[in-house]
Amino acid sequence: MKRKINIAKIIYIGAIFGVLIVILIMIMDYKINYQYSKPSEKLYFYNCDESLCTTKSKPNDKDIYSEYDCWYDKCPEYKKTIYDDYALLKENKKSIILYNYKTGATITSNYTNYEFINNDYIIVEKNNKYGIIDINDTVT
Repeated sequence: MKRKINIAKIIYIGAIFGVLIVILIMIMDYKINYQYSKPSEKLYFYNCDESLCTTKSKPNDKDIYSEYDCWYDKCPEYKKTIYDDYALLKENKKSIILYNYKTGATITSNYTNYEFINNDYIIVEKNNKYGIIDINDTVT
């Protein structure tokens, strides 16, 4: 016995899938274009009187080393310069970022304390445990 294909059911199910696809596209468009459309804050690093200074507004008359893009969160607080071109930024109560302010590169944010041994190796602390990483955040 041959079964009859009901065209109305196929059109009905196809229309439901079409509506779901349109809703999905609308949600993706919102997420990509509008949800994060507010401008992100930046933290600027610049030379002022032979020391490192930071500000959230772009200094006009200073040579800027780099700018740290805070994205959509609150900008981290500059804690101190610890070695040559490296600074510590306090992101929250536990997270401290090791940041190269001359190149604008974030080295790591996985540890709570950093102490340089030399140009290549750093002693790090996390949960009262110590280890050594290299400048590329590789555990040695």
